[in-house]
Amino acid sequence: MNTQVFVKVKKYTHIDNECLKIKDVANILTEDEHLTNRINSITIYKFDKGTKKRIVLSALYIFRHIQSISSNIDIVPIGETDIVVKYDPNPADNKLLSFFKILFVCLTSCAGAAFSIIAFNSDVDLYRIFGTLHDKLNITDTTYYVILEISYSIGIPAGIIVFYNHFGKKKLSVDPTPLEIEMRLYENDINTTIIDGDNREVQ
Repeated sequence: MNTQVFVKVKKYTHIDNECLKIKDVANILTEDEHLTNRINSITIYKFDKGTKKRIVLSALYIFRHIQSISSNIDIVPIGETDIVVKYDPNPADNKLLSFFKILFVCLTSCAGAAFSIIAFNSDVDLYRIFGTLHDKLNITDTTYYVILEISYSIGIPAGIIVFYNHFGKKKLSVDPTPLEIEMRLYENDINTTIIDGDNREVQ
């Protein structure tokens, strides 16, 4: 009787070892633990050591290597049809360089956000709006302007924190943040484009 092997191929994987094994590109499930370990340890591709490279592998290529160890295997595919594999022998950049990269991005983002807020306030004439509220409520105390400005200044960052569901390393809820969603969509688009490009080259 043939043994069923459930194979869930990933869409993307990143490795720093030149020997690509099945455990790196797929999740394997069988009733035989020994067979599972044997399949996971199969080397299906070898990169040139020390050279960054990205390749696209078909699920059929993976299945062929699995079936090579036994003719009594029935493969049940439940994952992707293609996988993007990135080989980077030195995934960790220089810490000092990484620090300056992060610092540059933070400063650029803060400067851009500050400019956008200033431009928005000027566009809507915020000071005139505060003055209109002051007149409508018939308040004579000029400290009212200060109260409005402080409330507005607190409200902007509070609204940003609530919207992005993130403050430092803490989340307000278990839901993914809008930024995380956009990053996943971006990564998915990149992988799809790479796979489609590879398929066109093959054709």
